[in-house]
Amino acid sequence: MIGKRGEQVRSFWIWFLFLVLSWLSAFAPVLQHVNPDQLPWRLGSSAIFFMAFFLTPLFRARAAMLFVTLLVASVFSVISLWPTNTTATNPYILLVYSILAGKAVYRLSFVQAA
Repeated sequence: MIGKRGEQVRSFWIWFLFLVLSWLSAFAPVLQHVNPDQLPWRLGSSAIFFMAFFLTPLFRARAAMLFVTLLVASVFSVISLWPTNTTATNPYILLVYSILAGKAVYRLSFVQAA
């Protein structure tokens, strides 16, 4: 039992590191080319994304609420990572979207994940 708990914690830190690195890699070009008026909106939506993403373990037993929290995280990731007119295509944004899609497929039913 103790070994399984340690594996879960290790898995959490690996996925957390993967999420943070992909988010920072996706968000860095946005910060370089963003209009200063848009910066508070992008940082605020990033905070809401992380809040929704880390609230998802609380709703594992309630599929509808889990769906809503993942939907909120998806919407605010699009708001904060949407490329500006001056930025080039950033492939790291796809990593963030893939993490969200993978979490949805892993935790939700087929109908809700689609």
